[in-house]
Amino acid sequence: MKKLLNDIIYKVDKEALKGKTAAYIPELKEKNKKDFGLAIMDVEGREEGSGMYLKEFTIQSISKSIVYLYILESLGYEKIKELIDLEPSGEAFNSFKLKKMEDRFVAYNPMVNTGAIIATSLVPGSSLDEKYNGIIDFTKKLLGKQNIKIDYKVYISEKKTGVNNYKIGKMLKEKNLIKDDIKDVLDLYFKQCSLLVSGRDLAFFGAVLANNGVNPKTNVRLVREENIKYLKVAMLFSGLYDYSGNFLLKTGLIAKSGVGGGIVAFSPSKMGIGSFGPSLDIYGNSEKGISALEKLSKSLNLSII
Repeated sequence: MKKLLNDIIYKVDKEALKGKTAAYIPELKEKNKKDFGLAIMDVEGREEGSGMYLKEFTIQSISKSIVYLYILESLGYEKIKELIDLEPSGEAFNSFKLKKMEDRFVAYNPMVNTGAIIATSLVPGSSLDEKYNGIIDFTKKLLGKQNIKIDYKVYISEKKTGVNNYKIGKMLKEKNLIKDDIKDVLDLYFKQCSLLVSGRDLAFFGAVLANNGVNPKTNVRLVREENIKYLKVAMLFSGLYDYSGNFLLKTGLIAKSGVGGGIVAFSPSKMGIGSFGPSLDIYGNSEKGISALEKLSKSLNLSII
């Protein structure tokens, strides 16, 4: 398996880079486009990695999948679906568009920013610190980490440049989709996006998802199986922004990407995969990560379709 990962890294590194780093977040703009790492973990806990799979980077939008699971565990789907649906939006991830129901508006899904910001507002806790610590503890559990840090430079950078998210937050508040103070909600949102993870961490998370919510190392259940089902739907529809359908066709994997360069992917009952490559395609996905996942899925017959 190590040889396969090394071969994929070698082939991907030879490919010409057409993408760019996330320029709209100043701290991410300066990342090295050539960085790349790939890690896998199967549902029995066996793992392997190659390249910069232990290098840490900010989790960004991959945190949306974690927070969505967290509120599913805390509140249940029936309550959440009153605010966040599970349908593709047909719009960019940072769009203001909401889905009109008979008597109200809802976010299309938890992977677009409207849904993700609502999800963060639903995190349980009586204070910002309690909410943040809850996200941290849940994230550590899903990633198999003892400790997790925040990249404060990225966090501050996002707070200063997140004008669109502030506008989205204001709109959600006006539509009564958020009850809490929007500045507090967005502060928590920017923090969750700035948590530091590695490709190996994402492979562990992917293995938990592939194992229907069970820790692949200890066989301890971390998340209810029914909640994994809801997350799968959201990731299939919107996990890779406006490239989600084509990604599924090419790889057959369920995945979520982030503009920090990370991708978490998994093949149910088989394995989880984590990749890191900060050079992004026009949709905001890691171009090296997508190329590697195509090759890996084909080599190991991981496609669900």
